[in-house]
Amino acid sequence: MFSQMDSLRNKIERIVHQNEGHIGVAVINLNSNDTVMVNGKEKFPMQSVYKFPLALAILHQIDKEKLSLDQRIHISKSDLLPNTWSPLREKYPDGNVDITLDEILTATVAWSDNNGCDLLFRLVGGPTMVDQYIRSLGIEGMAIVSTEEEMHT
Repeated sequence: MFSQMDSLRNKIERIVHQNEGHIGVAVINLNSNDTVMVNGKEKFPMQSVYKFPLALAILHQIDKEKLSLDQRIHISKSDLLPNTWSPLREKYPDGNVDITLDEILTATVAWSDNNGCDLLFRLVGGPTMVDQYIRSLGIEGMAIVSTEEEMHT
């Protein structure tokens, strides 16, 4: 019997094959656990998706009272790399400001700020620490190994 999931798989495969890029898609019906995957076993760069696990690690540190959303973080001009997307850099082009962790976290998650991302990585001890935290939650199948700056050099 041809199911809705089969129909969905066919539609996704058609879209994937019509595009030149290398695309992977995974869809899970949370009620039935039915899964559709197209190139789902392949590994892809996480791109800005890895900012979500970074935010989880930051929020975990806040829950443990090691960090606070109200705490101020110094941003120097050298923290604001010119060759990457950064609303924080646009707002504070000369750096030399102290802004709240809340503002950096919001810029990183809501606006995908790459400089904010690297500031957060430094705050929690780097990508390895975030990767270890995510694994401690039982999340496998991803690897957080570099900062935005490292990916751009």
